[in-house]
Amino acid sequence: ARDDMELRLVVERTAHEHFSVAADQHAHQSHGPQGGFIANVLYGNDTLDVPMKQVLQDCHENRAIYPALGLHRVFDVEAAVDQHRWAGVSTHLRAVRANLSTLEVLSPVLQDQLTDLLTSLSVNFTEHRIQMSKPVTGKDLDSFAKQLDNIGNQMRDLATASRMETLSSRTRRLIDSHIRPLEGKKDNLVYQLTALEVQTGPLQRQVNQSLSHLKTIQFFANNQAETIAQRKSREYVDRLLSYLDQLRDHVINSAKKRVAPCRPLWDIFHNTRLFLCRHTMDPLNGYWFATMWCLVVLLAATPVCLKLVDYYRARSSRSSGSPTENLVVSEQGAGWSSPGYDIKCSKELNGNYK
Repeated sequence: ARDDMELRLVVERTAHEHFSVAADQHAHQSHGPQGGFIANVLYGNDTLDVPMKQVLQDCHENRAIYPALGLHRVFDVEAAVDQHRWAGVSTHLRAVRANLSTLEVLSPVLQDQLTDLLTSLSVNFTEHRIQMSKPVTGKDLDSFAKQLDNIGNQMRDLATASRMETLSSRTRRLIDSHIRPLEGKKDNLVYQLTALEVQTGPLQRQVNQSLSHLKTIQFFANNQAETIAQRKSREYVDRLLSYLDQLRDHVINSAKKRVAPCRPLWDIFHNTRLFLCRHTMDPLNGYWFATMWCLVVLLAATPVCLKLVDYYRARSSRSSGSPTENLVVSEQGAGWSSPGYDIKCSKELNGNYK
């Protein structure tokens, strides 16, 4: 129990409060009254006047190293990321302008092209479809070939009838080789024309609408573009400044709360203190205990030893003394003893001789 009390006493002496007082006072004595251990010994900068007690307490609470060591006196993060302190940043951002006086949404060339496209789409496809729906030939060649056959059959002249038959067969070959393919192509062309009419209707409306909107936008830009540009420029600059403010808040908050926590510094101090107390002071406890008991025994035995020394000295002097030695002693004391005392001593000597 006594060893534990001594160990606890030593450990408490090395706690961060007492360690701070010792370290800071030593720094004051060595480097002057300004600043403590961190300011003078660790950094050599008297602006970092932070007590060791406060540093160790902040590290014990796992605070960031920036506020714990007072590093704002070395490097001011707030001033570094504060855009209001940056020279000319706000001025240059506020000077951002968008000149829309020469903005040309609907140029004359574009307007002419859209007008030509709109005109080309304004085609009467119905009339063309009606024209294309008419027969390829002005007469019905099938009926004509049949009439030639009938005429040839009615003629008695064989040569004329043969020519009529030949003409009829040629007409039918013309119909099969040219007229019917033309009829198919005509039908396909009518179909494509109808599909084109269906597609040109919405396209014509879109072109007309686009041309109308572009004219409106151009008129609006010519009259109010400058006001709109200034408002949008202010909104853009305000958004950029807001981003810079958010960056400043994020950096400051991170530096003060999250970046580089100093708990490892406290762990090093705490483990060093425990190592010193448990592995250095514990082995000395037995030595100090034995030393204390030896001192107590010596203190108690000292009076007894002194008495014994006096006793044995007196006994030795009585048992080993001679007349000659006593005479010499009396002669040596003649310079300070009285005559009566000398007579008494001589009588005692005579008695001893007897």
